[in-house]
Amino acid sequence: MKNILSLLVVVFLIGGCSKENGVETDWEKHNLKGKVKSIKESEIGDIDEGYSVNENKIYKYNNKGNLIEEASYESDGDLFWKTTYHFDKNGNKVERNYISPNGSIGVDKYGKKIVPASNKPNGSLVFKYIYKYDNNGNKVEEAKYKPDGSLMEKTTFKYDKNDEITNVYTYDPFEKQIYKTSYQKKYYSNGIQKEKSLYNASGELKATYKYDDNGNETEEAIYNSDGSLSYKHIYKYDNNGNKIEFAFYRKSNDSLTLEVKETYKYDYKGNLTESTVYNLGHSLSSKYNFEYEYDSKGNWTKWVSFKNKNEITKYSLTKERKIEYYD
Repeated sequence: MKNILSLLVVVFLIGGCSKENGVETDWEKHNLKGKVKSIKESEIGDIDEGYSVNENKIYKYNNKGNLIEEASYESDGDLFWKTTYHFDKNGNKVERNYISPNGSIGVDKYGKKIVPASNKPNGSLVFKYIYKYDNNGNKVEEAKYKPDGSLMEKTTFKYDKNDEITNVYTYDPFEKQIYKTSYQKKYYSNGIQKEKSLYNASGELKATYKYDDNGNETEEAIYNSDGSLSYKHIYKYDNNGNKIEFAFYRKSNDSLTLEVKETYKYDYKGNLTESTVYNLGHSLSSKYNFEYEYDSKGNWTKWVSFKNKNEITKYSLTKERKIEYYD
């Protein structure tokens, strides 16, 4: 199940992105073509034994390409959850509000958000985030608030003269510092980040990240409190920047053991068409195939996923989208 859920995230987040005026829009992040105004998406299928999906989602964008609302509804039309976003004149996200039918949320065993039934069809605020920026557009503060306006948590960010982040501080509701993360970075001659290391307040190494000269992350290593390596992720890409392989290694008895590997294939539009999952020992675990239908703009309007296509399985998932454009 963990592989299935992580895979579904990959399907919709993979895709090349460009930048307009130095700011990446949500159109680009979501791999959308044209000036999309809204998307109505229906999702139906069986993900696992005894677990079915029947959900409808709505995404709304402003004419600058920023996502301003996303909401999920039950098959009967009742609100499941909703998130709204607000932006400043520079396109910076300054507020995020999470809303549920009765102001509370939960998570089922699959990691999916759930909410109890309620008679509040428009929902109630669960929490909100407020973001602040400096004159260079760098996010300097992120604060989380309860519906009554009381602070839940706050994070501040510090930058060097090159607008590169150097320190992150986290505070509790009483604004007492509870965590600090420091960054050290190395760069290629073309200015692209090559390596990034994260340290805690005691100066202990917590994580390292490596990148290729195109800016793609190629390695993530996480360390234990005693400084020993805990696990490592390795990523590979094709010439178009599409991720074609993911490998998960865990440190065991002074050596790295490959536990999971996934490989990916794409169509000419850069959409994921196949993912193969291998377990410990390189044995085939499962294969997922994805088929698409597109509109005249090149955005998919129908997405179908199969598991082990030529076998009879409990897994099947279909998404259909109705897309409205500004032009």
